[in-house]
Amino acid sequence: MNRNEALVEIEELLATVEEAAEELKRLFEKNFKELYEKGEAYGAFNLIGSHNKYETTLEQLYIEAAGYEECQ
Repeated sequence: MNRNEALVEIEELLATVEEAAEELKRLFEKNFKELYEKGEAYGAFNLIGSHNKYETTLEQLYIEAAGYEECQ
């Protein structure tokens, strides 16, 4: 697998994780309202990114990897 193929696979996996996070969010919202609200308040359902620009996230790593590959 080359780097471009890896980037495509990473992008697909990130999309799958985002979809799973949305499903988890819906399940908590429907069945565990207080825990859902706590999770929302702390960003628990954001599995690949963060509101904190100083945290290293999967989303950030993907963006850096895509930029790195463009420079090669």
